[in-house]
Amino acid sequence: MATAPHDVRQRLVATATTRGPAQTAWVSRLQSDSERFSWPALAGGWASHVGGDMPRGFSPCGTVLDRDAAQLMSHPERHFLYFAAVTPWIEEVLLIPFYVGGKAVGTIWVIVHDQSRRFDTEDLRVMTNLGTFASAAYQILQSLNATKLANEKLESEVERRTSALRRLSAKLMRLQDEEHRRIARNLHDSLGQYLTSIKMNLESLKGCDAPNKDGVLSSALESVERSIVETRTLSFL
Repeated sequence: MATAPHDVRQRLVATATTRGPAQTAWVSRLQSDSERFSWPALAGGWASHVGGDMPRGFSPCGTVLDRDAAQLMSHPERHFLYFAAVTPWIEEVLLIPFYVGGKAVGTIWVIVHDQSRRFDTEDLRVMTNLGTFASAAYQILQSLNATKLANEKLESEVERRTSALRRLSAKLMRLQDEEHRRIARNLHDSLGQYLTSIKMNLESLKGCDAPNKDGVLSSALESVERSIVETRTLSFL
């Protein structure tokens, strides 16, 4: 649980086959659609079938959940015919429910394939304890997965917002640059021309006897006034 929590189910069934009476053991889990059971962990004679599944409505697992109790079955292939194609056949199987939040969401199977032994009340006690442990392990795995998903979602949101801030910063820099260019064009095209006109008018007044002195002064004063208005406008904008 502490060092490899995601391997706990496989370790659980391996322990049931190496240290217990079972020749095959597996964990079945009800899928999110509640229509089928999946087999995420399997050890022993049927180990090659890990990752398989079976229907919720017609299976030993479904019987356990419907009765909400451990079940002992002999040769279940006589009733659940799809087991007849799987070898070695089941001589006897003990199924223990495990619970999450008080609700059974899967089962633990322990199987013997020959008549070398039979399950007894001590096996039921041991497997019930293992079922309780499996329930705790499953809830911890759910919590770990939920935490992982939450962290991934948070990282994705941080990345999304960081990317948005980068785009906004780039847009602001473009707008600032465009504003600088616009102000520079306005200064050159309007205020610059007014000042040039004033300069030319003043230069023409160097001679005291300029024939159109009043007209030149009026033009210069008009350019000054326009320059003042343009300067105020640019400052305001």
